[in-house]
Amino acid sequence: MKKTMKIILFVILVLLLILSHKVEASNSASIELKMEEPINDNKEIIVEMSIKGIEKGILGIQGTLVYDKEKIEILETTITNENFKLTAWGEDTGTFMIEIADEAFYNKDAYIYSEENILKLKIKVKDNANLNKTSIEIKDCKLVDSDFQTIEVTTNNSSITLGNVNKIKNILIIVILVIIVMVVIFYFIKKQKK
Repeated sequence: MKKTMKIILFVILVLLLILSHKVEASNSASIELKMEEPINDNKEIIVEMSIKGIEKGILGIQGTLVYDKEKIEILETTITNENFKLTAWGEDTGTFMIEIADEAFYNKDAYIYSEENILKLKIKVKDNANLNKTSIEIKDCKLVDSDFQTIEVTTNNSSITLGNVNKIKNILIIVILVIIVMVVIFYFIKKQKK
C-alpha cells in the first residue's frame, strides 16, 4: 500500500509540475499578447504586446498583427516606452514597425534590455460580431538589437482568442488530465491488490 501511495503522489506531482510550469526556450526573444478585461459596455478591450528573453539592447521591432477586420477594429495604438515610436502602421495589412526615437538613439540606457510592454492596442468589437474563435495574433516578428542584428522572435504566446474558446479548451484539458490520473491510480491500486 505504501508503494502505491508513493506512485500516486509521484504521478500527481509530475502532473502539477506540467500544468503549472511554462516552458520557454532559454536565450530566445519572444513576443506575447495579453488581454485586459473589457473596459466598458461598448465591447472595447485593451491588448498589450510585450517582449521577453532579450540578451542585447533592442532598437526596433517589426511584425504583422493578424485579426479579422470584419469583427474587430483597432481604435488606438500607443507605444508604452517613451524612448520608442510607432514609425509604420498598415491598417489594411496589420504590419507595424516600432523603432527607437531619434533623440534616444545614442543613449544606450534607452534601449530595451528586459521584459517590457511596448505596445498597447485599444480594440473595439464591431456591432453584432460573433467572437467565437476570433483571434488576434502576431506573425513574422523580428527584433533589431544594438549590434544591428536581426533576431527571429518566438511567437508561442503571441495569439489571444477573444471569445470563450480558450476557457473551454483549458477546462477540457484539465478534465482529460484528471481522467488520466484517475485511470493510473485505479490501475496501480488494482495491481497492488493482486
